[in-house]
Amino acid sequence: MAGSSSASTESYQNKPSDIQISSTIRGYHAFRIRPIQCVWLDVFPEKNNLYDPTAVGVWFPDIGEIPTTMHQLVTREGNKRGPQQTVKGNAGKQVGRVPANLCTKLKELLVTGQVKEIKCEYTGDVSISSNPPVHQRYKRIKGKQDQPGGGGILNCIYHLYLPEDKKTITTVREGLEETLATLAGTATLL
Repeated sequence: MAGSSSASTESYQNKPSDIQISSTIRGYHAFRIRPIQCVWLDVFPEKNNLYDPTAVGVWFPDIGEIPTTMHQLVTREGNKRGPQQTVKGNAGKQVGRVPANLCTKLKELLVTGQVKEIKCEYTGDVSISSNPPVHQRYKRIKGKQDQPGGGGILNCIYHLYLPEDKKTITTVREGLEETLATLAGTATLL
């Protein structure tokens, strides 16, 4: 089930975000739910992830948040790997996850209220991680960076919406710059 936001996808696309991060959506190879560029995705912490308590998921919005004119748009053509997907069929389903390490910071910002909401704008680019090999997964290592993993990569821009108190922007931006400096170019502040 997607986030509890009552704002429509169109309203977010017309509202400038306070901070943008160019990054990726990980886990497409596992979830196999293809997003579409015209529908911004919901981003919020996963509540029941037994393997990663810091996991932050990326979901299609609930059907009521998507304009009816978009419901029948095809997000993925049917082929031998799976049936055709539409916006209506994908509504409320998980697309993937925020990359490891970036998810830890984004979850902290959401839980502490420094960021009131995050939306994900899929850019339409899909690639396969080649470093390291596709079958390697993330492995949490206490006190150290996560082991990079492979799989399908969906390029995106995370839009962070802060509370009305604009003093928070500098604090949040500085914290993100510090976090992103450790991620070796996998995410960039715009």
